[in-house]
Amino acid sequence: MPITQPQALLPPPNQAWIDPRTGMPTQAFYQFMSYVFPNRVDVLGRILRTKPFLFRNLPRPVEGMIAGISDSTTATPGQVIAGLGQFHVCGYYTGKNWIVL
Repeated sequence: MPITQPQALLPPPNQAWIDPRTGMPTQAFYQFMSYVFPNRVDVLGRILRTKPFLFRNLPRPVEGMIAGISDSTTATPGQVIAGLGQFHVCGYYTGKNWIVL
């Protein structure tokens, strides 16, 4: 079976993703993450940083998504997020609504 383009960009399966000596991600891990999340997520060490979206610009959601939202109308955990507000929050999509984490 020929290798498709996405598979060609992934590191070989036998290449370590975490350095056992340091516990830190290897170059293979960073290559994979930059392919999977080319524009919206940075991974550095053990920190995940999402670049915030305006609520109206969020991608079509799938249950379990997490996103930085820069114009929420509420900052109260568990409350439903709507756009055009003043709060910068971390949101979670429940399958029905975006809520503040």
